[in-house]
Amino acid sequence: MKKSVGIVWVSDNQFRVTLPKSIRDVLDLPAKSSVEIFLDDNCVVMRKYSPGCVFCGQVDGTTLYRHRPICETCRQELAQWSRERTSVPR
Repeated sequence: MKKSVGIVWVSDNQFRVTLPKSIRDVLDLPAKSSVEIFLDDNCVVMRKYSPGCVFCGQVDGTTLYRHRPICETCRQELAQWSRERTSVPR
């Protein structure tokens, strides 16, 4: 989804760009935040860094489990594996 924010600015001599405070506020980006940069055809896309699932790498829809990101699919697979493992008599 492309959304124009009505701001045009020029990079400095080293091609650094400063994100305006209004954009940092909307994205909840405090100082020294990590961002990811992607190329999409002829566009540079920047987004707030969000680590992917520790098992499959999926970025969208992850939640933290024991301080690690995990997606819903992997969470369900682990729950099923855990149920199967505990139902086997020893």
